[in-house]
Amino acid sequence: MKFSKWPYWLRGGVIGTIIGVILDIPPLLCYLFVGGFLCINISPMIFSGIFLSVLPILNNYPPLFSITLISLLLSFLIGSIIGIFIDRIKKIKFAQ
Repeated sequence: MKFSKWPYWLRGGVIGTIIGVILDIPPLLCYLFVGGFLCINISPMIFSGIFLSVLPILNNYPPLFSITLISLLLSFLIGSIIGIFIDRIKKIKFAQ
């Protein structure tokens, strides 16, 4: 199935995840080479600490894995929500 045939929420989620991966690479490299979160972070990784405190089951995994997983899920969720809004706007625009 071609990318242009996917629903808008799925396209937005995939694009959001790709952008999230690109934004997550610099903080991850900084964490690995510097040894701590001393770098400027502009990715959804910032909000991962909130979810780690709410979801204690993820505390059983290494912190780098948990934070990255939550960051990618947040990127997908944000992209999906944007895709839903774009779909609604296009439906309203074509209905007129």
